[in-house]
Amino acid sequence: MPESSPTDRLLPCLLDRLTDRAPEATTESADRRTVSMRQYREGVRRDLENLLNARCRTGDDPVALFENVATSVLNFGIPDLTGQTLSGLNVLDLERKIRQAI
Repeated sequence: MPESSPTDRLLPCLLDRLTDRAPEATTESADRRTVSMRQYREGVRRDLENLLNARCRTGDDPVALFENVATSVLNFGIPDLTGQTLSGLNVLDLERKIRQAI
């Protein structure tokens, strides 16, 4: 199946745009400025995987006391579920926290 036509190309995810994969090059080639739908989906999948595998800061962390930490990159991720049982989880609360993280 063909990759995609030039009209089907998309801007890469933010992390991909900020990552310099060829630091020795002084200019970026045109093919690096756009991605196919398949590449875009892979970037979103990777970003979601990173987000869902990262743990945000809890109220016990002194840094969490600062007002802007809740909405900063310091709070990237979801709450730590280590040691919790499925029966002890509030599924609706967890769903809300995952939606908020995304």
